[in-house]
Amino acid sequence: MSLIRPLFLLLLVLPGALVCVGQEPGPKSKNRDFWKLQANLITDQILQESKFVNPLDRAVLWGRLAAIWWKFDRERAPKWLNEAIDVVDSSPKEESASDRRRRLSSLRVLLSIAAPLDRRSSNRLAGLLSRNELNVNDETSQNADALVQAALNVVQSDPARAAELGSACLRAGKCLSFSNLLVRLRAQNKNLGDALFAEALSRASATTDLDLLTSLTIMAFNTLPASSELRKHIVVVVSRQFSGDDQHITRSCLLTPVLVPLLEQFAIAEPQAASIVRNALIQCRRVQSSRSEDADNVWPDFPLKTVDSLLEAANKTANIEKKVVYLGRAAYLAAGEKNFIRALSILDAFNEEEREQLGSVWGNWRWEFASSAAIACLKQTDRYGMDKIIATTPVRLRAFVQLVVADEVSNAGDPAGAIELLEASRKAFKLDTRDLFDWYLSLVRRYAKLAPNEGVAVFREFVTNTNQFRQSETTTDATGYDSYAPVELPAALVEPDLVGILQATSQIKPFEIRMRIQLGFLKTFLELGRKVNSKRRSASQFGS
Repeated sequence: MSLIRPLFLLLLVLPGALVCVGQEPGPKSKNRDFWKLQANLITDQILQESKFVNPLDRAVLWGRLAAIWWKFDRERAPKWLNEAIDVVDSSPKEESASDRRRRLSSLRVLLSIAAPLDRRSSNRLAGLLSRNELNVNDETSQNADALVQAALNVVQSDPARAAELGSACLRAGKCLSFSNLLVRLRAQNKNLGDALFAEALSRASATTDLDLLTSLTIMAFNTLPASSELRKHIVVVVSRQFSGDDQHITRSCLLTPVLVPLLEQFAIAEPQAASIVRNALIQCRRVQSSRSEDADNVWPDFPLKTVDSLLEAANKTANIEKKVVYLGRAAYLAAGEKNFIRALSILDAFNEEEREQLGSVWGNWRWEFASSAAIACLKQTDRYGMDKIIATTPVRLRAFVQLVVADEVSNAGDPAGAIELLEASRKAFKLDTRDLFDWYLSLVRRYAKLAPNEGVAVFREFVTNTNQFRQSETTTDATGYDSYAPVELPAALVEPDLVGILQATSQIKPFEIRMRIQLGFLKTFLELGRKVNSKRRSASQFGS
């Protein structure tokens, strides 16, 4: 009964304000107070349901509510956020390893939420992650990643804060998205970006972190317009990796694929250190040759820079792993050159064993390249070529291509053709894997845009499929950055039939999914109210 309470309250409070399927919204539904009421009703429902889940999940839900309401209610939102932080800040005296992992995971989610909202709250959360007693095993890298994600959330609005969080990330452990942060921070504030880069380079040198050093080297010589002094410093640091005992030098040989293409630039930046690197790589090559039983392994294949050379290398090797690497690089390179047809032909030539070797990458590339090829044909007004590419896409991947191409067809001024593609995609979709969750929601969003009256029906199909596939799921632990992340759905979906949408949402059985959808609609309701208010203010100013 708790799941239908919002609908019941809505029927009691506003019997005349509801809209029916196929009807235009009435005057009251366009009132700001109407949408504010819907937001409060759905918030009350989320708070009510949160009482029945574990405290950590409840804390994350409070954090999500705080983020959504932050601009609209500065009394309740900070209160929810502080209460959420209090939950993850408290731990029992004898906390098990699994309970600690769950608490830290919730803490990381809250940090990503709080970073763009409130400096004091994010500082408190960052401090909790930095406690030495919490940094054990793989938790260090997860904590570091949470810090860099928080930095990315604020890099545009508060570069100084982003730099602080980036520095904390370096001290915490390996930061998976650190290079992305550096690029974005440097675009906002060059001095802060360069300072963080220098700190990262010192950290990589002191800890012999080859992954970080590799990332920084690629950035300095390929991605960023780095200064000559900075490049010189990097070459010196790289050269130092080839000193020490044999084990250390052997480990540094792993840098060979990255360093070989940069040797000429190294020589320009710092000739003496570059010479050390070159000699070391020659030694790495000799060691590798002496250990290799396969001629393919004599020297790294990175000099192969063309599609033809990669295909030729694939044909010559008997090693299936290397063959798949060559073919994969050839297909990817062809796609990068906008030769999508050739990229598709390379992928289609893979046999079953080779496709299994490439794993999910084969399927992802197959539909991505097919989508790009079909869109290219559309832009050249070659609808026959577009249809042929879609038709020759493997059945299990075709729905993805149709969904992506539908947008372009709509933008080209053919909404009927776009809807036809959506209908074909809709028939093919089956929510039998977790990956299809977001895809089905993409289908719902596109229907809301192109055929809003049909959007509710597609949303109901999404609910039915979700319940069938995840019928055993009733709740979930707060793990991952997307825990209870709002699923944003357009206003065009709720305006034609608000009652139908709320009713369908209440029938979603998996708890986390229901919460994510409700949080998304909460954002939609508040945004609708804000737009109504903005229109009124503009009209008032115009009238005066």
